[in-house]
Amino acid sequence: MKRVIALLFLVTLPVMIFAQTHGKVAGVVSNTAGAPLPGANVVIIGTSYGAAADADGRYFIVDVPAGKYTVQFQYIGYATTEVTNVDVFSGLTTDVSQALAEETIEGEVVTVIAERPLIQIDKTSSINVVTAEDLENLPIRGALAVYETIPGVVVQDGDIHVRGGRDNEVAFFVNGTPTTGLGARGNLIYVPQEATEEIQVQVGGYDASVGGANSGIITRQIKRGTNTWKGNITLQNNGVGLGKDFLGTKSFGHSLMIGNLGGPIIGDKVRLFVGLENRTEEDRYFTVGEAFEFLNRADQSPQNAAYIDTVDLAWPGYREAPLKATYLSGSLTFDFAPLINNITAVYTKWDNWFSDDVQGYMQDHGTTVRPAVDDPENAYGVDIPGRGSYSKNTRLLIANELSYNLSENTLIKLNLGYLSSSRDDNDEWFGNDWKKWRDGDAVQDYLGFADTVWTPQKDRYSEKND
Repeated sequence: MKRVIALLFLVTLPVMIFAQTHGKVAGVVSNTAGAPLPGANVVIIGTSYGAAADADGRYFIVDVPAGKYTVQFQYIGYATTEVTNVDVFSGLTTDVSQALAEETIEGEVVTVIAERPLIQIDKTSSINVVTAEDLENLPIRGALAVYETIPGVVVQDGDIHVRGGRDNEVAFFVNGTPTTGLGARGNLIYVPQEATEEIQVQVGGYDASVGGANSGIITRQIKRGTNTWKGNITLQNNGVGLGKDFLGTKSFGHSLMIGNLGGPIIGDKVRLFVGLENRTEEDRYFTVGEAFEFLNRADQSPQNAAYIDTVDLAWPGYREAPLKATYLSGSLTFDFAPLINNITAVYTKWDNWFSDDVQGYMQDHGTTVRPAVDDPENAYGVDIPGRGSYSKNTRLLIANELSYNLSENTLIKLNLGYLSSSRDDNDEWFGNDWKKWRDGDAVQDYLGFADTVWTPQKDRYSEKND
């Protein structure tokens, strides 16, 4: 059974169905006496973003992607000053005002480390921001674990609740493109922490520009490539194979590989970022115990009293319910100011096997059925192969953000988004041919049973006791 959902989003200002993905840098440039320095040059190092101070020394730089930057100030006769560690947040203004000292040594550069203000004065709603630096320093992993650290957010049974609301009252965005499912209205796109530049959670006070968000809004920004190549890789493994002894305990067969790489392709004009997470969990339920067998167990169902069978079921000591997932995230930035275009893509693929409990596992992984006779060891037996179920899932998000600066205070933006979601449910015997899943005749044909020993009843199998 296969279900595919594809959504296409297109918007130009002032229509606001897309979440804000950029911020603003503004401030005043003056000398140490407090006099404004009109015409002072202000640039964000490593980008094409910049501005000149007006007659009052004020400047502003709009449409700056969320991230951490260094802002440089230059004015003739004054020492060049660089302010590092400047955080820019989506939808907010970062104040970077600077007093320049007169130049005493030619070519002197003064470095100042910015500090995050205790109060964001233009934050009119209840916004919580988690930066890439925060994600790197947090002693936790996974989006749900991060959301649980945010005031007003509760995660229960994998569902996100904001301000006590229902789990279907939260809107999700990635780089401004909606990623909220149309049915259960959950988040459809997962972005690994290592590929995330910013997570912003609004838990109240936001305006009506975002629909379907009665409780809260969660937006995520994917990292962009920088002017220098850099990357990292992480490998984790908890053992040598599912159910095998490793360092005094049983292995669950879990492995994790995370890597990302980013840098310039064509000077500082075209930059690339790629992030990958590959996860394998042979037993995602963490169920390990002593092996045991149930041999010659009689079928006690009253409706089968006329032909009672016995069943052998075995538990190997672990539950084989694998999850294999690949998450690929990336961005490609074209910076030809005043024209800037950023293309973001997220592709996820995972295969998920189902086995809810020990009994279900034992049934899904095969059994032996034989007539209940006085001598069970000599009874004719039929080995039934395992019949598990699994789903194959793929999702793709493409977000394009195009902007053009007509002047310092005039900006044209075009956002285009595409989202598709596909799920293919399968049965281990019949694949995705769902019409056969509960067809007794199809099961009989698959097992090769004769009519004299077959009792068709939905997907149940039993050998008649003649």
